[in-house]
Amino acid sequence: MAFKEKDIRDPDILQNYCALVAKDSEKMLASNDKMERVDQRKWGLGKSIFEFEKGGFIYERCTTTDTLFVNPRPTFDALMDLYSSSESSKYWVNEFFLPSIYQ
Repeated sequence: MAFKEKDIRDPDILQNYCALVAKDSEKMLASNDKMERVDQRKWGLGKSIFEFEKGGFIYERCTTTDTLFVNPRPTFDALMDLYSSSESSKYWVNEFFLPSIYQ
């Protein structure tokens, strides 16, 4: 039997979570000190080109290896803040994840 997301999670809860993620992402993107441009050559990659934009994040692709990455990307501190105290993380734990364990 194949399960779909709606079979295991309330679609309204998932929709609320996705809306919170979008708001948290907007806050991160609006703050210059939370984003950093990376030099992919330090990873052994070659020249990169713009591939697409999604949710405000710019994705680049290495023309040599086809590696896809976000650039600029959130800083380490921005990600730690997002995972530890953002509204979407709180919602994930309290409304999305824990209730599914205690059903």
